[in-house]
Amino acid sequence: MDKTLMLYFREDDISVLPGLYQVAKEWGRQQEEGTNQTTSPIRTLLLACLIQQLKERVNYMTAGPEGITKLQAAGWMNMDQNWTKQRWCHQAKALVQHPEAGVMSNQDLLAKLDYLLVNLKGEVIQKFHSTKRLQALEEEQATTAAFFLSISLTGAVATQVHETFVQVIGVSALQLAGLSMKRATLKRPQITQQVARIAYGREGVQMQQMPASGDMEFTDPIVHTEREKSLSRQLYLLEIWIKQLVKDHDVLQERMDTLDRRMSYILLHLPMGITAGGRNKATPERLPIALDTLDD
Repeated sequence: MDKTLMLYFREDDISVLPGLYQVAKEWGRQQEEGTNQTTSPIRTLLLACLIQQLKERVNYMTAGPEGITKLQAAGWMNMDQNWTKQRWCHQAKALVQHPEAGVMSNQDLLAKLDYLLVNLKGEVIQKFHSTKRLQALEEEQATTAAFFLSISLTGAVATQVHETFVQVIGVSALQLAGLSMKRATLKRPQITQQVARIAYGREGVQMQQMPASGDMEFTDPIVHTEREKSLSRQLYLLEIWIKQLVKDHDVLQERMDTLDRRMSYILLHLPMGITAGGRNKATPERLPIALDTLDD
């Protein structure tokens, strides 16, 4: 899961989401009319649009002393005009200053954003979509929207793109776009935790690693009684079952990804008024950036 990130957008007056929705609608219109000249998928274009809007806001706020003073007053920049870092505080349920994480210079931040804009092309982005359907967010009157971002790690460029995103996690400049990011975490499945408690929770049973054929590796306890031998055989079968479940999960995930791409295509081609999007506080009158400039 190292390649996976979660992006959280605030839905307020400075949110970039309305601009992203407009880009998605324009892309869908061009696809339907057969006039779309872009070669990158919509997920990559949307992420490039996000980075472009963030860069423009950073440049605007750091262009003069007035903007820098406001950033310093908010705690997003220090007196040396470096961007501070933030982290999520579960007690305060808000982003707070994280001095231990250091700072990032404005020059370094802009260099990273430029790198992303140059290399967000083709299939480098595997997934970029909301974790909830837009209609559900509309009904809940949600104030935040979570997006799932998965980056391909096949190749040096894709790996560096992922590393660049990781490096800007927590940088206060993200707040200019109403955005925060974190690494996605994957909890062990409940069935795996239950089996582990059953198999390894018994005191006095030592575990050793046994070689196995192929890429399957199993653990086997040093047993002394018939009951322990029986438990050992059951553990062996459970581990085979779990490994097969993991393989089946991968197949199912691939099918779900295919279904998600098809659903996204269908939603983009629904008549106006059917898809959600009215919850945004401000809908831009024009595209934040032309599609062809995102796919140069």
